[in-house]
Amino acid sequence: MRESDRKKLFGEKGRLLREQEIAALNEGSLEKRNRIFMRRKYLSELAVRSLHAFPAPTVFISYETRSGTPHKDMAVKMFQEHGFEVKTGFDSEVNRADDTLQAIKSHIRASATFLGILTPNLSYELRSSASGEPRHVPSPWVLEEKGIAEAYELPIRLLVDQRVHEDFYLRVKAGKLLNVFSETNFEQTLRSAVDALVRRYHERFLLDGLV
Repeated sequence: MRESDRKKLFGEKGRLLREQEIAALNEGSLEKRNRIFMRRKYLSELAVRSLHAFPAPTVFISYETRSGTPHKDMAVKMFQEHGFEVKTGFDSEVNRADDTLQAIKSHIRASATFLGILTPNLSYELRSSASGEPRHVPSPWVLEEKGIAEAYELPIRLLVDQRVHEDFYLRVKAGKLLNVFSETNFEQTLRSAVDALVRRYHERFLLDGLV
């Protein structure tokens, strides 16, 4: 079978399963919807192996080392459960590079999805005009890397510690792609973001990459 025919076949099967998944969602059948999604995920993985036309399942995780490493470690574990390779701005390829920014750009461009975790730089404290409560500055590198990921049109999710000043995220990101978390609900919030990016990865391949 020619590659063009395989692309058409995978695309048609993907659209059919997507229609079935939407119908199951409208019926309120979560179990059926999840079963159909797993079939689409398998089809997507098969297409990746057959066509080599789309990035492998990878995620670039952007985070602040001092306050965000535990959050990153939990995210790595969850993504690996889905078979995703994790990239960060602290990988050896970046550390060895003479031009750090260019190396990070290449690292992000080679990724299929992006997760940004905004945690406080506790060396700086601001005041929120809305609440008067202490707020903090996030790592400028996370904001820089998020902008790079958006420029490359990667599927993005942004998780924001509630202690970060709202001006650093409310004015620059759509609410549906962003979730604010506290110390008590980070794991649940992270799980939702990981699931969304995994789903978007497979949707993007079947529906965007092959049409």
